[in-house]
Amino acid sequence: MSKEKPSQLVKVAGQLENQLHKTSIWIEKSPKLVSMMFLGLIGVLVVGAALFYWMSLQDKKIFTEAYSIESEVSKSLSELANNKDLKPEDKIAKEKELGAKVLSFIEKHPSHKSSRNLGLVWSKKLVDDKKLEEAIRFNQALKVSGSEELGALALYQRGLLLLNLKKAVEAEELFSKILNNEKWAYAHPRSSLSWGHTLVAQNKLDKAMQRFQYTFETFDQSPEAQEAQQMYRWVQLQKKK
Repeated sequence: MSKEKPSQLVKVAGQLENQLHKTSIWIEKSPKLVSMMFLGLIGVLVVGAALFYWMSLQDKKIFTEAYSIESEVSKSLSELANNKDLKPEDKIAKEKELGAKVLSFIEKHPSHKSSRNLGLVWSKKLVDDKKLEEAIRFNQALKVSGSEELGALALYQRGLLLLNLKKAVEAEELFSKILNNEKWAYAHPRSSLSWGHTLVAQNKLDKAMQRFQYTFETFDQSPEAQEAQQMYRWVQLQKKK
């Protein structure tokens, strides 16, 4: 070891000791100021703890409200399905009432995970009933954060709805957004495949082939790989016509 390194360490240690000595003198000379700073720190910690507790209570209230709506929806839909004597107009009226409750909750808490769950489930029901315009309304009421791991589910459903509503360009933007977020890697294979379908819908067959090829080569172990290969061959045939 060179002679310079030990001397540098001694110098730094000396400077640190000198600074600590100055700090201790300042504390001795300014006890009131130190006490006020200490009390201020305690105050900040207390306010922070109170805020955290309040937020926890609010979160619990939201979860409780969501659970109540979920239970009511599940029970009511089961009753509607089993009641063979119910008039069609009465069934429609009840479903609209349930949908209004779900939408009201989502609009009050658009970023909450409970809203996402309720919104996705109700949108899926509307899709099954072939009510795509209504389904997209519920889905678009959800606010999706790129940092939320399960946010891709909402965007993917939205993309499929837009694709089925003949809005392929908007759908393409959503599938691209999912693929550009590494936190949403679990949704990349299906989003890449659906992106290819949006390109077919826009008659961009060369780009569609590239997208399908990318899908089955990049996600070769995924369930989507086989469909991507089939679509790749189908597009090839379309180009030859």
